Amino acid sequence: MEKQNANYSCAVVCQEFVAEQLLNREFSEQDFSEFAKKQGWYDSDSGTSLYDVGNILETMGINVEKSENVTLND
Repeated sequence: MEKQNANYSCAVVCQEFVAEQLLNREFSEQDFSEFAKKQGWYDSDSGTSLYDVGNILETMGINVEKSENVTLND
């Protein structure tokens, strides 16, 4: 796992980390960022909307469960 390269790429890098762990292969922040930008899910000046977090993983066939107002224990 590496430190994120861009100021607002935290959600992109988190998804990269999850994909690497679940698929047992390396990915690049740059590739994930470019893909997310093309989809309208990431902006290098403002980051990723809460509602778009997980979208990269979903396009990779990884099941994502999204919830609001939950605790870390949930």
